[in-house]
Amino acid sequence: MTSITITPNQVNVSSSAAIFSVDLGITDDITGFDWGYVSFVSPSGKQDVSGSIIPTPISGTARNGVFRATVTIPQAAEAGLWSISALVLQDAAGNSATLFPAVLTARGFQITATVISLQSDVTPPALTSITITPNQVNVSSSAAIFSVDLGITDDITGFDWGMSVS
Repeated sequence: MTSITITPNQVNVSSSAAIFSVDLGITDDITGFDWGYVSFVSPSGKQDVSGSIIPTPISGTARNGVFRATVTIPQAAEAGLWSISALVLQDAAGNSATLFPAVLTARGFQITATVISLQSDVTPPALTSITITPNQVNVSSSAAIFSVDLGITDDITGFDWGMSVS
């Protein structure tokens, strides 16, 4: 890693999502850079976003070039200073490195961008009800299907997506 440039270094998400570019100077001794991503975290640590690093350099070569990731900050995201929380790089041979804020700042890299938001949504959605239909299934001779209906509320931006974890 030879450089990090975040452009613009300030975005306003009051009325719509905003995109910034992260240009990364990356070197690799033999096979060249192949894959990676950069993650940012909000000031409270409750919100995060990531962007894939495009493996085609915007300048230079795969072994010594500048590569770009685009990161979208959603509308009504938390206002304040967002920071790179992790930077993952992998070369064409499968060797990978994960760089965290302490290492990046020690090397003198810019790792923050300012987010302006007139109405920040920092409260997660709330589960208000669960209904499972039917409430009993028989799987002794074949698979069975049941549905799960969830009541979900959110104070500002609305529910976007969710998943179950088993």
